[in-house]
Amino acid sequence: MTHSFKRTGAVLAAAGIALSLSGAATAVAQPAGAGAPAARHCVVSAQDGQSQCFGTYREAIGHATGGRVADAPLSASAAARDGAFAEELNSTAGLSGLVVLGTIYQDFFFEGQSVTFTGPHDCYNGNSADYSFDIPAPLQNHVYSVRPYANCWINLFTGFQATGWASPSYKGETVSVDEAWRTHSKSLTLG
Repeated sequence: MTHSFKRTGAVLAAAGIALSLSGAATAVAQPAGAGAPAARHCVVSAQDGQSQCFGTYREAIGHATGGRVADAPLSASAAARDGAFAEELNSTAGLSGLVVLGTIYQDFFFEGQSVTFTGPHDCYNGNSADYSFDIPAPLQNHVYSVRPYANCWINLFTGFQATGWASPSYKGETVSVDEAWRTHSKSLTLG
């Protein structure tokens, strides 16, 4: 029953975040510059299926941690490579029921739009699929790098609701996921 609730919440969150990100979907193909909109950084909660998007990664992480982490780097790429930031996220895991489980990125080296997934607890033992999410558009079929936290491993799937072919397990910061998964990822598990 719990898995059904998590799955339903994740599907609802994916639908909501797709609407939030869809306005920026055409901006992805445009070169960065004065006229290009800022990257969107969204947070999806496994607890209630709610999603919310922000203009900076710092704002997204502040929301994801209930304000506990207010000094995250502004950019997702800087945060993914910052060992002290990762330690801060991992050391606060489990304290308030708002745990950052992992982030997926729309481009190589943690660039572009991002979606951060949260849950009520750390992943238990790594690679046991504690959480399942459908990937929201426009990141669906556009996952180029990943960064797990809270003892989680990330697996990408070619089908919705963690069905189809599964990727290798990504256990740490991964600047470039395997080529087969970059353009064929519709869902993921964190475990």
